[in-house]
Amino acid sequence: MIESITLKNFRSYKDARIEFHPNVNIIIGENDSGKTNILRAINLVVNNHPSGTDYISDWGGDLQIDLEVDGKVITRAKNVKWSKKYGVFKAGEINEYRLTGEKEPFKAFGVGVPDLIKKHLNISPTSFAFQLEGPFLLNKSAADVARHYNNIVNLDIIDTTISNIAGTLRKERGALKIEADREKVLAEKLSAFDWLEQAESDLIELEKMDELIVRHQNEWSELRGLVANYKRFYALDLALDDVLQHEKTVEDLLKLTAQIEQLREDEIQLKSYLAKIEALKKQEEEYKKISKCGAQVDNLIKLNTVIEKLTKEQDELSRILAKWNTLNKQQDQIDQKLIRLEAEFKKAMPNTCPIFNVQCAYIDKVKK
Repeated sequence: MIESITLKNFRSYKDARIEFHPNVNIIIGENDSGKTNILRAINLVVNNHPSGTDYISDWGGDLQIDLEVDGKVITRAKNVKWSKKYGVFKAGEINEYRLTGEKEPFKAFGVGVPDLIKKHLNISPTSFAFQLEGPFLLNKSAADVARHYNNIVNLDIIDTTISNIAGTLRKERGALKIEADREKVLAEKLSAFDWLEQAESDLIELEKMDELIVRHQNEWSELRGLVANYKRFYALDLALDDVLQHEKTVEDLLKLTAQIEQLREDEIQLKSYLAKIEALKKQEEEYKKISKCGAQVDNLIKLNTVIEKLTKEQDELSRILAKWNTLNKQQDQIDQKLIRLEAEFKKAMPNTCPIFNVQCAYIDKVKK
């Protein structure tokens, strides 16, 4: 509902304000007193028509129309500047709408009305009728009447929208069918990779085994140091009865060292297998990316065969690892026995020997 209008420098009005009744308003005045200009001012705000600058008064100053609608003020502002070249007033820099509550003015809207202004006004162009116009629709042709009602209900927009929706539905149905076919083909191709989930699980187990091997490798390094010390004792070939009685133990340690060396080689081979599996995992990622290419399916089948072979080799490595664990337990028992033998050896071989003084001193130095 229009509550009031304020006119500044619009046609015959220099500065005027008119407040409207909420129901029916009748404007009475003599001819050329400015009654129609009020309607023209409202039409300028609602429809941004007419264009140009002819409606700006000669009083001087900028044009401003404030239309109060439903508690908010809509302002239509414009200015002119004098053209020395043509000797007339021309449009200036100000050409904008303003709305209460909006920080920035509306500019660059062309010959139309900004959408936010139009939404707040909610007034149709067909609501206007000016002086000397004929009876409503009676003097119009059939085409003009039809065009008038089309403007009211926007039939052309409805027809265009329905046509666009139908075209979009046809396009989307076609695209949906294509995507469904593609999904079916991809699902069939994806079924060939069911083994990958199990392979990933096996790879995690192998990584855990690799960590276990690293830990045993550190323990084995310490054991190898002990074995090296015993090798030096064995190389001295001391002619002592207390030493000779441990010859069997030393031989067992040498055999154990040989077994550890073999396990070391098995460990290297296991790491090689792990590297191969990691490489296969990377190949798997690449095959996922190019799974759309049917030519790669045969290669993936061959890769599956390789994985099965590696799985068998993994089982063999698991058996070797179990054997490794058994040897570790035996090594622990040997360590306990060596501690006991070392105590007996120190007791039987004091630091100072009257017979083998030089050799004992050398041995004591090596032990330290």
